[in-house]
Amino acid sequence: MMHQIKHRWISVGAVVCLVLALQLALAPVATAQSVEVLAANYIRATKLGKATFGMRVLDLETGEVLAEHNPNEALIPASNMKLVTTASALGILGADFHFSTDMRLVDKTLVIRGDGDPGFGDPKLLEAMGMDMEQMLDRWVQAVKRTNQTQFDAILIDDRAIDQEFVHPEWPRNQLHKWYCAQVAAINFNDNCLDLYARPRAPGQRPVIHIEPRDPPILLDNDSTSGKRNAFWASRKLGGNQVVLRGQVRHALTTPANVTIHDPPMFFGKLMQRRLKEAGIAVDAVQRVEPQQVLAEGRLLAEVQTTLPTVIARCNHDSQNLFAEALIKRMGNAVTGQPGGWANGAAAMRGFLARALGSDAASVIISDGSGMSRENRISARDMVGLLEYMHNDSGVGDVFAASLAAPGEPGTLEDRFDDVNLAGRVRAKTGYIKGVVSLSGYLTVGDHTVAFGMLLNDYYGSTAPVKKMMEKIVAAVDAHLAAQHPIKLGG
Repeated sequence: MMHQIKHRWISVGAVVCLVLALQLALAPVATAQSVEVLAANYIRATKLGKATFGMRVLDLETGEVLAEHNPNEALIPASNMKLVTTASALGILGADFHFSTDMRLVDKTLVIRGDGDPGFGDPKLLEAMGMDMEQMLDRWVQAVKRTNQTQFDAILIDDRAIDQEFVHPEWPRNQLHKWYCAQVAAINFNDNCLDLYARPRAPGQRPVIHIEPRDPPILLDNDSTSGKRNAFWASRKLGGNQVVLRGQVRHALTTPANVTIHDPPMFFGKLMQRRLKEAGIAVDAVQRVEPQQVLAEGRLLAEVQTTLPTVIARCNHDSQNLFAEALIKRMGNAVTGQPGGWANGAAAMRGFLARALGSDAASVIISDGSGMSRENRISARDMVGLLEYMHNDSGVGDVFAASLAAPGEPGTLEDRFDDVNLAGRVRAKTGYIKGVVSLSGYLTVGDHTVAFGMLLNDYYGSTAPVKKMMEKIVAAVDAHLAAQHPIKLGG
């Protein structure tokens, strides 16, 4: 799942002439007016009102600040917080780190142990391996069948690597059923969500509901109907796994409705209990391991590992909140040896930032890993300082940059920068929560790289103009680089 930055080399010919013509047409814009002046014009034209905009653009080869605006203002980063989290994870855990979820046989007990892997049962990662979640579950069932035992006392859930504060206290409570607020635990499965598909029957009747994973351990309250429009949604009563369906279904859903699950480790244990029962294997109970309980190592039956580069690519490229939150908690566990949580994870990240940013790290506030919390703070100067630090790290810098999304490719930048072709040159992370828009990353022309950080707070109009403003600033930097450092053609 790793994404490599590609440098495009164009042979001499008609296409080259067209590319050169476009570059020459753009270059005077950036040379006649500095990037600083152009950026100021774009900011002024966007009419930000009382919003606060922080920006810094730094040439990483020369150290020149090409443009800045309120660079020292500590602002809410939204999903740009994932840049801080993934950089910290590479610095603390190392690029060779991998998460692990395994199942072991200890006498008449099955022990399922996890250390926070957010990729366990993730549909996109499974698809890349040529399977789906039911096939993965079946492999675990087959591993149990090979023991030739048909009766077990219990499935023991060992989730002690991560704490049981599944939901961050600063996340909006009225959104905790939505996929981007999925609970965070030592054992995560299918992004800790249910995927629900609905197919209509006769008007007024209950639609047919298909749930993935199949036959989950939930209570289902289906108050949806077959009707004249598609307006189907799912929610969950807090504190348990009672799922409520509402709305109407006119046509079969091809994109599922999602709803989060409660207590993911126990959910997965009960799901395995059901799958084993279908296979003729009885498990008397599903229990959680006690905090100080000592377990024999047992015999390994099944294991799934996910590498850190895979996790940070899914986190940054697709902006998966669960992946970022699993990282911050796992860092807390790695540094302290205690169950990982938001508090000790944030402390671990502050230690890394002290190395990366020096005394400037003191102004960074870390509340969660994904940026859902409105208590996170970082300035554009510190964001760019972190990007510079990662760029200069020969050990993990390439892995970090490759995890970012690119214009025109699947991911969060797929539909961005449509007014200018920056494919192959921009790698960046988007961010949005109510009132906050952000965009930070790298722009590379040939062997020359610029880091940019842009954070907008307290803006409550349409996001389209501010997104375009940010894209125009990046395009102006691109034109500047094209003029100052032309790409070498040919061999």
